[in-house]
Amino acid sequence: MRYITLFTYGFRPLKDHILGLLCSLNEEEFYKMIIFSDTKDPDILKAIEKIDKNKISLISSKKLFQIFKYCLLSDLIFGNPKGIKKYIIFLAQLINRNAIRVILTPGIILKATGYFKRERSAYYFSKLHIRNVLVNILFRFIIITPTNEFMVYLSAAFFYPTNLLINYPLPKNIFFSSKVCNQNKKNIILFSPTHRWDNEISPIEILLSDEKFINSISDKNFQIRYTLHPLYPKQKVKFCESVSLFDSDWENVFSLVTDYSSIGYDYLYAGGGNLIYYIPDIIKFEANQGNGPLFQSHINQNLTLNTKQQLLDKLNYLMKMGEKVNNFENKDLNMNFKNYFYNLNKKCRES
Repeated sequence: MRYITLFTYGFRPLKDHILGLLCSLNEEEFYKMIIFSDTKDPDILKAIEKIDKNKISLISSKKLFQIFKYCLLSDLIFGNPKGIKKYIIFLAQLINRNAIRVILTPGIILKATGYFKRERSAYYFSKLHIRNVLVNILFRFIIITPTNEFMVYLSAAFFYPTNLLINYPLPKNIFFSSKVCNQNKKNIILFSPTHRWDNEISPIEILLSDEKFINSISDKNFQIRYTLHPLYPKQKVKFCESVSLFDSDWENVFSLVTDYSSIGYDYLYAGGGNLIYYIPDIIKFEANQGNGPLFQSHINQNLTLNTKQQLLDKLNYLMKMGEKVNNFENKDLNMNFKNYFYNLNKKCRES
């Protein structure tokens, strides 16, 4: 039996990645997953219950000897525990030279990040590059990047050695795909702004507080849902009563309206349609947050709107026609859905 170890903390979006890993495990033929967690999340526990008991074990994260034991036996280790658990993993990796830590990014990041955000000097990132090379000699790790473009961008943004980056779907991409491709009736328009600096309010949040705008959409029997950045979940303005928090029911999403968030590319990558970028503040945003070259390349290939009336007209047209635009089939995602961990481990050994 070959093993994977999963710690259910140390990455985000936590729930989407975990559900994607569990979804992949259902299609896995070669591995058993050992989960160290004390989670009470009902969706995660429900997903665990649906998996063949021979493929999975749930163990308390307080069982330190068990952590050491299974890290010694594992090919892949997901999660980033703190405190003594972190050093237990390091010790296990020194003994088990085949164990690889898998670092999960939040998504396919489009906006300026790392060096491109201009918050730190090239000298700082050069030191980071040397540190990553040295650490990887003793404690092997890889970073999953779902596209070649994102792999190059992340390497340039954080000076990562290219052999640490693997072009492979993130678990959240698997989770999104399993839901988005469902043939449910799609009646949710999802608004997903990224966070702003200080107390700055995004244009999308302003729309969600505009009664006239929201009523013109909800009157057509579409539900209006929103997400906020997981690190900044507090509303800065009061939203309309008919607007409610999104509950990860991606199978019902008809259209996604976003700005600079990675959720746009993640949604499209998983097979979603009717993606709209609403970015009337792009000059102000990039002046404050930096210029993301991958973002510019991506929005040039997708629908971008800059006024409230343009957005309303486009949504009304899509709702009337029921059309699905800017959708493509991701063959890499379909190929890696089965035996996700086996294929990932194989790619890691080849890098």
